[in-house]
Amino acid sequence: MFLKKMILSLALILVSTAIMGQTTSAATDTDEKLEDYEVVKTLNVEASAFTANCSGCAGKTAYGINLKENPDIKLIAVDPKVIPLGTKVWVEGYGIAIAGDTGGSIKGNKIDIFVKTKTIAYNWGRKTVEIKILK
Repeated sequence: MFLKKMILSLALILVSTAIMGQTTSAATDTDEKLEDYEVVKTLNVEASAFTANCSGCAGKTAYGINLKENPDIKLIAVDPKVIPLGTKVWVEGYGIAIAGDTGGSIKGNKIDIFVKTKTIAYNWGRKTVEIKILK
């Protein structure tokens, strides 16, 4: 049931983006609060950052989201064996995001946060953060 809700949420994001030409998703909604969710699990993970704005970057996630068309989306790359795609996750220092991508070096308790620019990604660096799996 939870996965169906997350898939429906993502479908609504994509439809609203196509219709309105902008991102209007819970993953970018600044009114969204951690208190609005039930915390299912808390983990400490190693977090790095990535951007869609680089040479050779396709900009499309494993979940089908075009990051170049949605530069304000809060999205993380995950190991789907640890965090299923479509899951909402609170990330310390980043906020509430959707697990919407995978990555070759994202294995186990590692995540990659999506940011707009290389500068922001470099400034984020690599650090250990607390995350909360939400329901």
